[in-house]
Amino acid sequence: MASGFDFRVLGPLEVRYDGVPVTVGAARQRTLLAVLLMHANQVVSLDELVRIVWEEHPTTGARTTVQNYVMRLRNVLRGVAGTSPIVTASDGYLISVGESELDVWRFRELVAQARAGDPELASKLLADARGLWRGKPLADVQSETLRREEAPRLHEQLLSAEELRFDVELGLGRHNAIIGELRDLTVSNPLRERFWAQLITALYRSGRQAEALQTFQDVRRVLADELGIDPGPELLALHQQVLTGDTALAGLVARQPLPRQLPPPVGGFVGRSAELKVLDQLLTRQPSMALISAGGGFGKTSLVLRWAHDRIDRFPDGQLFVNLRGFDPSGPSMQPTNAVRGFLEAFGVAPTSMPVELEAQTALYRSLVADKRMLIVLDNALDSAQVAPLLPGSPTCTVLVTSRNQLGGLMTAHQALPLALDVLGEHEARDLLAAHLGEDRVAAEPAAVAEIVERCASLPLALSIVAARASGHPDFPLSTLADDLTEARLDALDAGDLSANLRAVFACSYNALGSAAAEVYGLLGLAPGPDIGLPAAASLTGLPPARARNLLRELENSHLVSQYVPGRYRMHDLVRLYAAERGLPGPVREAALSRLVDYYLRSAFSGEMTFLAHHRPVRLPPPAPGARPEEFTDQAAAVAWFNLEHLNILLTLRLAAERTWDQAVFALAWSLSTYHWRRSHTRYGAMVWQAAISAGQRLGPQVATAHRLFGRALIQAGQLDEALDQLQQAQRRVADDDVAEQAQIHHTFAWLWENRGDDHEALKHARRGLALFEAAGDQAGAARAYNVVGWYLARIGEFEQGLEYCERALELTKQQDRAGQHGVLDSLGYIARGLGDNVKALGYYEQALTLNRELGNTFEQPRILESIGGLRQKVGDPTRARQTWIEARQIYTTQGRLNDVERVQRLLDALDGD
Repeated sequence: MASGFDFRVLGPLEVRYDGVPVTVGAARQRTLLAVLLMHANQVVSLDELVRIVWEEHPTTGARTTVQNYVMRLRNVLRGVAGTSPIVTASDGYLISVGESELDVWRFRELVAQARAGDPELASKLLADARGLWRGKPLADVQSETLRREEAPRLHEQLLSAEELRFDVELGLGRHNAIIGELRDLTVSNPLRERFWAQLITALYRSGRQAEALQTFQDVRRVLADELGIDPGPELLALHQQVLTGDTALAGLVARQPLPRQLPPPVGGFVGRSAELKVLDQLLTRQPSMALISAGGGFGKTSLVLRWAHDRIDRFPDGQLFVNLRGFDPSGPSMQPTNAVRGFLEAFGVAPTSMPVELEAQTALYRSLVADKRMLIVLDNALDSAQVAPLLPGSPTCTVLVTSRNQLGGLMTAHQALPLALDVLGEHEARDLLAAHLGEDRVAAEPAAVAEIVERCASLPLALSIVAARASGHPDFPLSTLADDLTEARLDALDAGDLSANLRAVFACSYNALGSAAAEVYGLLGLAPGPDIGLPAAASLTGLPPARARNLLRELENSHLVSQYVPGRYRMHDLVRLYAAERGLPGPVREAALSRLVDYYLRSAFSGEMTFLAHHRPVRLPPPAPGARPEEFTDQAAAVAWFNLEHLNILLTLRLAAERTWDQAVFALAWSLSTYHWRRSHTRYGAMVWQAAISAGQRLGPQVATAHRLFGRALIQAGQLDEALDQLQQAQRRVADDDVAEQAQIHHTFAWLWENRGDDHEALKHARRGLALFEAAGDQAGAARAYNVVGWYLARIGEFEQGLEYCERALELTKQQDRAGQHGVLDSLGYIARGLGDNVKALGYYEQALTLNRELGNTFEQPRILESIGGLRQKVGDPTRARQTWIEARQIYTTQGRLNDVERVQRLLDALDGD
């Protein structure tokens, strides 16, 4: 190199500056430098450095020692360069390295250039890349952990580059010159069938057919002896070609197959020649990434698949495809971790070998695609954040992203090539119809075809739907379809996204339905959720489930609904909007919505009662005739239903609120209370009770309950001032004779004051709540109130007195309220710890955690884990304390409880400093 650092890890670790060797003598300093270089330009945490430098067995004070090593290493590098490339990050260190300063990166760049270059240039580049290897990588670094984790990956990159080099040499006719190297590689890598295939090919092309056949027998024996298997399909086919003297062996042997996930190209694709040429720029452009954007129905995916299949030979190492569902009306978009896992599965990574964290999954995925000529299609993306973890680190991969959004971040950060699609041209639209219907049928009715193209606004989706309808009726004149399109148009269906007119398109399919199916179709458009299950659909339509299923099947056959999983149905967003406009009589619509609300309300109520059977049930509105709600007898079934239907229930509550069906709104909010609490759905908990407050104003005495439960949800969300206001309103509005509600209000006040840091005030409310529960004869409420009083007594240091109350609470909850036991066990654990019995306290907390998990109460779990971690530390088990606190931190993070995350992180930091 002319100037600057030159770091070399492809062999013994070497450092040069301006061509002069730099001595890094201490063994652990060399290991430290090697770790940073293997993660160049990435932060390596202090914990990771300690793990590798000390071979996963750190000594006391290892963190401080590593920090000292970093300081000394910086001084060494600063001594020759004036500045050090090692910088401190938030939780570790990073070495800043230029692309030409690290031999691994130079190697990868040469291989990437070779893949894109002509054969002669590729041969030279690959020879240069091979010359960078001076022996086994990290050969003199005294860390078996680092070599075990990094060397195999580097060695695999070398072998892949060697396979490519021999392919190039074979293509250039240099088969005789590479036979010796290939023999050596089959000896050192006897299970790598690709080298054997290249050796057999080179021998055959050199006129040594007998040796080629003997080489096949050699590899068959090796595989049988070592693995007990036969040669793979490539070698078997090659053997047959050698036996028969197949002239095809004059060309390159095909590569071993890799992931081939591309869906088939869309039938009837026409036009888009200009757009295809734009995408062709990717074949020579760096970075090789494009963003294809347009509204729904413009044919983004069709374009990508056509281009990809027509140029499949440019991606010999495989193709990956994923639908990210960014704008799928049936549900939420795909999480990046699920997409990455799908890619890893395509590479054969076993579930048991798959990392848990997204960052680790992404790193493995990028390692697998490194230096490969692959195509990666990320279809229907929501935003840049969803795409970023799925981008490969290798410049040899080509990436196509489709989205309804512009994804400016993708273009800014990754220089993606933008390609915005418009509607088809007039001639292309006609050609699309001809591709579906045949040239003769289209040519026979030019006027009708022109009318169809005009009424469909040349939108590919609209044209395809009309073409499908026409294909189903080959005897119908196209003028009939044109007339249908003229008579009914779908104006401004989605002005914010899809500026096209599709009402007539959907009318073609709608008008072909039987009357019963047509009515079901119209009713489905009223459902507020993104999908609907068969029981809900039966309630919405007022039909027996079997009849509803048959009519849904008719709609499915007409492509107006899809059954994406057994028993659950969804519509395309445009189809749904059209269905919602069907002119059903007002009474029919209102009765259907009443049945649907009743289905979700009574099903949710049944689920809530499995959680807390001691609740004073809320009053339900009269049942809607024809509704068929679910009935749950166990919590597991109820939780599964809530998980599946949660969004639909929320949207149904909003629908009921819009119609001022006040009792249904209040009862739905009440029926979601425990589910939201246990799942830590703090935002939803507050949202539904905010909606219920308005309903509560018109429901008389229940308004106090609404304010109290709204306040409870706000406490859980950390909005304490707002919660205080709601509880004060509840106290003002509660009826004088409603002693049970008064008790609940004081019970909630106690929790509020605890969160505000005033345990004495909390104790006052807890005592008042206990007295009121007992006066009301509410034994379940009294049991919990005993626990709460005992808890606050312990909080102010009155442990013995608190113990009496909590033991009484435990006795009562064992009799009638198993769900309440976890809170009592938690209190007893706190008291035992306060009394100095850490072992007994740990036992209580572990019982509380077990019960909590059985109940699915994720909100309380991290706090209990936090206490368990503290006790494990006290009893001399710091390793398990760390594991427990890490688990607590993870749950807090998932729930968005950032203050709690910071507190647990401080505990972990203090543990590291011990």
